[in-house]
Amino acid sequence: MTFPTCQQNAAMSDNNSKKRKYTSRTVAQIRRQGAIMSLKCSNCVSLKKECVVAKNSARCAECFKNKKSCDVRGPSEEGWKLLEGEEEKLRVEEEKLQREEEETLAKMLRLKRLARANREKQASFRSRASHMLQLGLKSLEELDAWEEKERKENEAVVKGAAPADDPSVPPSSPGVIFDFPSPSASFWESLNAGGETPQATQGN
Repeated sequence: MTFPTCQQNAAMSDNNSKKRKYTSRTVAQIRRQGAIMSLKCSNCVSLKKECVVAKNSARCAECFKNKKSCDVRGPSEEGWKLLEGEEEKLRVEEEKLQREEEETLAKMLRLKRLARANREKQASFRSRASHMLQLGLKSLEELDAWEEKERKENEAVVKGAAPADDPSVPPSSPGVIFDFPSPSASFWESLNAGGETPQATQGN
């Protein structure tokens, strides 16, 4: 009796692995692209499984997975065309609903921004109206003029100058140096009754 070598065992194992992968991919494809049968095959009935048949598969997904013959009667070519047409309609409808959902969300966000801006505008109006009444003004236009005047005066203070329209502050004058003439000898003589020149006082 001849036993398989290690290389043969490895080749067989690799071949079995490829078959399992192929079976798994095919079953997944049948379930993804196939249609659920209301009249199940005998195997799915006995196993109480969902019977899914793809267009180009002679067996349902469950029978293909278990390598069994399948007696399911799948849709005809005309039936598959109808199914594919309905599926395409559903796909188009789903895309339309997704676009409408995105547009609705964008509109909601835009309305929220407008509502927030309106609330901020109302709060600003109440604050300005209260300020206007406190100053004894009659309109927001007068308040704007008052605020503009305040702004200019504050800028002038920051720059170290008084407001130009303040009459209480005289205009600055350039510095003037006064040059008085030296007193004459007759001036000093008139201050000394004895006719003597004043002597400088000496310290003790």
